[in-house]
Amino acid sequence: MTGAEVMRYKSPPPDPRGEQPRERVPQLSLTERIAESFTLARAERAAEATPESVRRGVAEDLALSRQKADAAESLFDNGHPAEAIKLAHESLEQAIVAVAWLGHAPDSKTLETPKAKPNAPADESKAAAASTDEADTSAATEPAKASEEAAEPSEEAAKASEEAAKASEEAAKASEEAAKASEEAAKAAEASTGPSPSGVSAASWRQLLSRRGAADEVLAAIETVLTASRSQTAPRLDGEVTPEHATAFHRVLAARVAIDREIHPSAMTAAQVRGKRRNRIALTTFVVIAVVLGAYFALRRPSGTFATASASFNNADEYAPANVIDGRVESEWLLPDRSAGWVEINVDPPRRIEAVNVINASNQPHEDRASREYTVEVWAHGELARSVEGNLPFSTARNPVRTEVGVDDVERVRVLVRSWHQNGGGLAEISFE
Repeated sequence: MTGAEVMRYKSPPPDPRGEQPRERVPQLSLTERIAESFTLARAERAAEATPESVRRGVAEDLALSRQKADAAESLFDNGHPAEAIKLAHESLEQAIVAVAWLGHAPDSKTLETPKAKPNAPADESKAAAASTDEADTSAATEPAKASEEAAEPSEEAAKASEEAAKASEEAAKASEEAAKASEEAAKAAEASTGPSPSGVSAASWRQLLSRRGAADEVLAAIETVLTASRSQTAPRLDGEVTPEHATAFHRVLAARVAIDREIHPSAMTAAQVRGKRRNRIALTTFVVIAVVLGAYFALRRPSGTFATASASFNNADEYAPANVIDGRVESEWLLPDRSAGWVEINVDPPRRIEAVNVINASNQPHEDRASREYTVEVWAHGELARSVEGNLPFSTARNPVRTEVGVDDVERVRVLVRSWHQNGGGLAEISFE
């Protein structure tokens, strides 16, 4: 079964090479496309200029096209590819019918009223009358030797010629009015009944989409898929479906979506276009604000003096890193059992630090935890400015151990615990001079 047989109301398109050259319509630049995606200015102008009957026709045929495409995808996913392929062909053809409606609406690019053409029949009649008058004038200026009997018939002939010219002009006007009335009646009849599906040729739908701003590469891709859809044989049974059929099925649906995207604004009223524009601008504004705020909070350097650590014993607040800067030796930061780690103090605003004083932990009253080998790292201007290693004794006296550093504009100080006494390491206090 061919694509034309599936769509019984369709006939194969004529060979584009045998038709008249297509009109070359300027394409939108990338900048114009981006601007249009937000402003929808062209879509709004097209909606305002599209007659209501045309808008309803486009909307109805697009809805049918989407309905068939959704049904095709559902059948395909549920193991009925043969029927799905037929419905996919129908959905694409229905989208082409929707395109044909645009032939009843003004172009979205040139929404201008054409200038009235001169009244050619009336002008010709007037010219004939003028010619007759000139002939009458010429006859009236003949030599005086003509007899009075010849002059009277000439005057009567001139009057008769003038009356004939007036009658001819009135007939031309009546014929022109009748032609206009006939043309308007034909347009009204065509708009009420909609486009004839069998008359949608490759050249016509391409030109209609091009006038709506569709890119040449999009039109070429649609035409390739449509030609293949109409010429290839569709499988009748699910068992006849091949991988090539499946690939063609997805291409047909993609072509339908491309057509839908191009003509969807023509199915909307001007109010709907404006509402869509407001929603897009609001969503874009929200996304931009969210991205800016996210980047700000992710990249900004926290202010003030606070402590962070690689880990804490049982992740408990009782042994949190903030204990090393609270001024109380009774509270301690403790590491998990028998593991190395670090505690870091943020310094804001940056300042000069001469020495770092460290008081070891002891985990009172158990006295089973303390740091042994440690390293003091001093960071300034985003770089490691000084690194000093040392050893801490196990003691309950809580005496500070001083480490000289002498660094300007210090931003943070990190103390790494490389080894420990008994069950694990930790620190009671860290202070600066």
